Amino acid sequence: MFEAQLHQVVLSVGTNAQREVNLARAFDALADHFGALRFSSVYESQPVDDVKSANYYNAVVCVVTEKTVADVQQIAHNIEALCGRDRMKSDVDMDIDLLLYDDQVGVVDGVSLPHDDIARCAYVLRPLADCLPDSVHPTLGHSFGGLWELFCIKGNQQVLEPIDFVWRDQLVSVSPPCLVI
Repeated sequence: MFEAQLHQVVLSVGTNAQREVNLARAFDALADHFGALRFSSVYESQPVDDVKSANYYNAVVCVVTEKTVADVQQIAHNIEALCGRDRMKSDVDMDIDLLLYDDQVGVVDGVSLPHDDIARCAYVLRPLADCLPDSVHPTLGHSFGGLWELFCIKGNQQVLEPIDFVWRDQLVSVSPPCLVI
């Protein structure tokens, strides 16, 4: 009998418009599609790359699924649309990026893996280090926790602040003091 293969998938979820509502809506939709979710803390972050916009809420969500890369990508796009994503607007109602699909490397179903933002954006790397501190980046050869330490040592100036966030009556994230790197 054929047994489906399970894959570890890691998604970055971010919004800077109706942040609480859209993040909860995205979490609900992800749970509907994938079942059990494992979250990082939720962080408030400033825009990067000189973009002028409102601050973001960002988190990383880890799931286990039988779905293909193409399936996961389509689900992400559908959830973005559900949250009102309009790529012509400066506000980002929802952005969901596929960061990791097992240890896949290269372009798979039109998706570049692992995602480039992992090593360059605090709002991706810090939550990823929360979820998978000992897991190793498939091309860089360092754990995500180790990459986070290196990121901080290099003196990057991205501001992250963990926030209190409740989803489905559960505290998903708690706000310790502001983290500035």
